[in-house]
Amino acid sequence: MEIIAILFIFVGFLAMSFLWTAKKDLFLEDEADRCLNNFCEVDESWDSQGRVYTKGLAVVEKDGKKRFVKQAKLCDIGILN
Repeated sequence: MEIIAILFIFVGFLAMSFLWTAKKDLFLEDEADRCLNNFCEVDESWDSQGRVYTKGLAVVEKDGKKRFVKQAKLCDIGILN
């Protein structure tokens, strides 16, 4: 009886682990794409969705042209405490 209970608990934890890793955070995927491909550039319609960001201005050179880019980067709030 105990072996069946332990096996049931193990299968339950395995199923929860699978469901936990299967769930993706689409917001963070979009943020990674924005920072890796677009120099973390933000426009007027960008929303932080309640997360903490640092904002700044950068000079970016692309195709021989320099331009100013408004940036926002995800901030680790653990370092703020």
